[in-house]
Amino acid sequence: MSHSASISHQNFPAFRSLAPIHPYTSPGFLIIFVWIAAVIHAIYKLIVEKPWGAVSIHQRMINDNEIKRQRHIDDIHVRVSTNDPDVLQKRMYILSLNFFELRDELQNDTLTAVDVLNAFVWKAEMVQREINCIIDFLDEAFKQAQNLDARWHKIPGKPPLFGMPFSVKGSFHVKGRDCTVGLAKHLQKPMKNDCTLVSFLRSQGAIPFVRTTVPQGLLSFACCSSLYGITLNPHSHSRTPGGSSGGECALFISGGSAFGIGSDLAGSLRIPASFCGATTLKLTEGRLKAKYSLSGITGRNRLPLGYGFYTKTVDEQIFLLKIVLESVEYHEMVPHQPLLPLDERKLSIANSRRLRIGYYVEDGFMKPVPACSRVVAQTVEKLKEVGHEMVLFHLPDPEHAASLFYRGLMPYGRDQFLHVYANEVVPPLLRTFVFLLKLPIFLCNIISYVLSFISTPLSIISGSYVKNLGDLRITQKLTEQYVEKFVEQWKAFELDALICPAFTVPAVPHAYPSRLGTCVFATGLFNLLDFPAGIVPVGTVNSDDDRLLTDEDSWHTGNDFALKMLRNAARDSAGLPVAVQVATLPLREEKCLSVMREVEKVWEK
Repeated sequence: MSHSASISHQNFPAFRSLAPIHPYTSPGFLIIFVWIAAVIHAIYKLIVEKPWGAVSIHQRMINDNEIKRQRHIDDIHVRVSTNDPDVLQKRMYILSLNFFELRDELQNDTLTAVDVLNAFVWKAEMVQREINCIIDFLDEAFKQAQNLDARWHKIPGKPPLFGMPFSVKGSFHVKGRDCTVGLAKHLQKPMKNDCTLVSFLRSQGAIPFVRTTVPQGLLSFACCSSLYGITLNPHSHSRTPGGSSGGECALFISGGSAFGIGSDLAGSLRIPASFCGATTLKLTEGRLKAKYSLSGITGRNRLPLGYGFYTKTVDEQIFLLKIVLESVEYHEMVPHQPLLPLDERKLSIANSRRLRIGYYVEDGFMKPVPACSRVVAQTVEKLKEVGHEMVLFHLPDPEHAASLFYRGLMPYGRDQFLHVYANEVVPPLLRTFVFLLKLPIFLCNIISYVLSFISTPLSIISGSYVKNLGDLRITQKLTEQYVEKFVEQWKAFELDALICPAFTVPAVPHAYPSRLGTCVFATGLFNLLDFPAGIVPVGTVNSDDDRLLTDEDSWHTGNDFALKMLRNAARDSAGLPVAVQVATLPLREEKCLSVMREVEKVWEK
């Protein structure tokens, strides 16, 4: 035997690493697993993301849709454009009227439905060019306006909303139109029905004339999607109008519609209202229902969903809600909604007696920035001055409530959310959110544990998810118990209503919503409880608010990463709207509206 042949791996340790790895050893299994995973990933990328893949197909569909969308908006521009000074003067006059003035002039034939519609379409198209809040215009609105004038001109007893143009949130079905909610997978699938709320309002003489943008998948308060781009806040184009009813509120507050309609699953009406300066009320789920709309989260186990309106005043809210809630016709359209008209006597309760109103400036989970807590404190003092009793209220076990809320957002785990974004072109502003959804559960547990030393809110949101059917059942039971506990504490305090921050922060830059998931508890709490909750604008952020925000002694963040992120998001907010939130026990919408009107009144003084 030669000398070289006698050399073995055993004699030379350096060669041991070159020894073959048996496929049935632990390292062998690991290598095989990694190799298989790499092959599957490569195949997936090849099938899905290459030019022939689903993502690329969706991108081409998006491009084609955008060309059609812009062409349609250009056609509308041509249709309503004019240089006639008399027409322009009349349009400016129409747009200067408040809700009730406009309604009165339509009712007494001073204005025609056609003239009013043309004025609002003209304005909405201009607003669209500034803030990109419109999906499309509804061409059938022009024919409806003509028919209304032909049927009712100089005839008394017109429908209560005769000729009033309104905008429609993009998640509501409109017959013959796609309802994409910003997802390419829903393109070229026209709806067979109108949303019942749209149909009913049309039957009352109102004219749905435009659909507005929503966040992709309805799961963010950053109002952006790959289909329609980014919607800007009318008060500051560097900020978001919120979501998911962001385009709706932005158009309305810019003067582009007489009123707006939307839905609210975790603050989707209330966050945009607080960011843009509108008034709204999320009703108890059972008080106002609608068919033929998308909610973002489906199934019987989701959080309670509320519907509502965008208006400038509480009285406008009351007027619109009266029409819907007292209607036998709407009850027939949506049989599961009980016929519960607004009680006139209860609407004036804040004027007739001294109320006992609870309040908090912090919920115990996520601290609001100075501007949002300041306006609550000022509202409390103003209500005291007119004779109401104000009682400091502490949320029972807020961290437990937050955990239940975030679990309620994903009642079927993450699979439903991941399906929403599967094969979609995700816009940059939502990529962080979608990336976090894709993290495996074991990694989320590790992240939650690490974050518990840095930020309790972030730790809770990272670790709050439903693992399986048994966990869902436990979550539902714990939620029921928490609601009972909350109501018991409310009754022990003998409260009529509760006042708190509308949100933890004013409108934030577009990149921040994906990083501020902890803020949504401020509105989501009242979806968890299924309490009516309304937003009343009460002013703007001032320079002192901005100064206090950056002063560590005044607004302490310590090492809490979530609070540091919130501080960065809220910098330089002077001039942006701020609001307060009013809540009452379920089905006490009249009392909620009465207190909202009282808040509105004390801030007008």
